[in-house]
Amino acid sequence: GYDRFSGGVNMPVFSVNIPFSPGTRATSAPLFPNLLFPNMLLPNLLLPKQSLPKLLCPNLISSVVSAALWLLAVFWLTLSTTTHAQDNTSQTQTADQLSGTTLRVGTKVAAPFSMLDDNGQWHGISIDLMRLIAEELNVELQFVEQQLSELISNVASGDLDTSIAAISITPEREKIIDFSHQYFGSGLAIVTPEQYQAGWKSMLKALISPQFLATVFLLCCVLAFVGVIIWILESSRNTDQFGKSPGKGIGSGFWFAAVTMTTVGYGDKAPITLAGRVVSVIWMFAALILTAFLTAQLTTILTAQQTQQVVTGAGDLPKAKVGNLGGASSLRYFEENGIKVSGFETIAAGFDAVASGKIDAFVHDQPLLRYRVNQSNQPLLILPDMFDPQSYAIVVAQDSPLREAINVALLKILTSSDWLDVQRRYFGS
Repeated sequence: GYDRFSGGVNMPVFSVNIPFSPGTRATSAPLFPNLLFPNMLLPNLLLPKQSLPKLLCPNLISSVVSAALWLLAVFWLTLSTTTHAQDNTSQTQTADQLSGTTLRVGTKVAAPFSMLDDNGQWHGISIDLMRLIAEELNVELQFVEQQLSELISNVASGDLDTSIAAISITPEREKIIDFSHQYFGSGLAIVTPEQYQAGWKSMLKALISPQFLATVFLLCCVLAFVGVIIWILESSRNTDQFGKSPGKGIGSGFWFAAVTMTTVGYGDKAPITLAGRVVSVIWMFAALILTAFLTAQLTTILTAQQTQQVVTGAGDLPKAKVGNLGGASSLRYFEENGIKVSGFETIAAGFDAVASGKIDAFVHDQPLLRYRVNQSNQPLLILPDMFDPQSYAIVVAQDSPLREAINVALLKILTSSDWLDVQRRYFGS
């Protein structure tokens, strides 16, 4: 039936038959304990029999809702525990399935991460890390040398189980394969010629530089001007030394001005007129200042030529001749920043181009460049700044169960002393 509560709003009333003895009073209580809200227990009231139906309706609804929420919470906890247990079981089954198998691992030469020794055995930071993972998974490894593009495509096609070297995580690669967790942080760096390049080649280059040639031309103009003045003053009374004709006279005056500036008089020519001697004395003192200026100018030009560096940072790359490793992930950075680059098949070829002056800078991953510069005898310098951060990871096929197994082993290894030992082995302390 229905009763009226809350100002005339129709609310359903559920009748419950409870036996009462004559003359007794009823005590109301909720049908179910309030399990979710223990601090909000429904009160116990002594009510007459006719009031019990009105109280039972809200008590009954509250108890039912509380019980339903409690059951929902228990169901959710049970489901979460079951899912977690299934995940652990799945990881255990994947590790058990891999145990005793042989993984085909693609790699390429990228010192110090992957290298071949004289016996044809692979070693390096990435190779040693992969061997530690193999020990955790109880698997054997078969390394296969391939090109960078093949390390990605052959994993996607299933010809390789995984690939490792100095392989950067990029959005383009992520579209066709998956990556493990990052195991090494890197970035781009720049290799340039050494700042100081002494030798006869740099000296000759400075002597024929436009700045030095302009200075020499200005000096010749000054000597010619002084020579003309001396000839004009001496031509009437000192024809034996300076001559009467303009050609011979100006030539003799030029010679006199030059030897006076350098040796304060050579002795074969000397003015005899008073005006000529006054001009000669003035020229002697002026020549001392001019000689000091010429020496300073030549020194500045030589120093600038020997320490000249076209590229001092990433901001100079757009206006320089830049090289990089063909097919590397750094091509994206060059395209985004409008930098024209020349591709080289190997880092060694790029270093040769920098040392010979064919390019101004070679750009590639910082740890690879630092290692190769330290091993090289060429006059090369690696700039300290690193830009365009990158991350190295292990390549696996999309949705491959191998990824989870590798990640679990990888996280364990990266927090161990074994990983620190591997890095010290190749980078030093």
